[in-house]
Amino acid sequence: MSQRIGIAAGGTGGHIFPALTVAKMLQKQGFQCVWFGRSASLEESIATQANIPFISVPAPKRLPGRLGTAKTGMRLARAVY
Repeated sequence: MSQRIGIAAGGTGGHIFPALTVAKMLQKQGFQCVWFGRSASLEESIATQANIPFISVPAPKRLPGRLGTAKTGMRLARAVY
């Protein structure tokens, strides 16, 4: 049985494409990768095209500022839960 790894990167190509490279390298080493992200997003499209299973998580968009960062973190925790 191969080990499983979860990949979570999204928003922009600056995050998605490096994560895709890491996922492909891990797959070559025998890992089974699953991508977590928002539905109808760039990350879903790219993961699907790369034949990486995609699981939709109702992740919120990041809110600006320090308070926004805290609120986003709480919303993300609730979404994962």
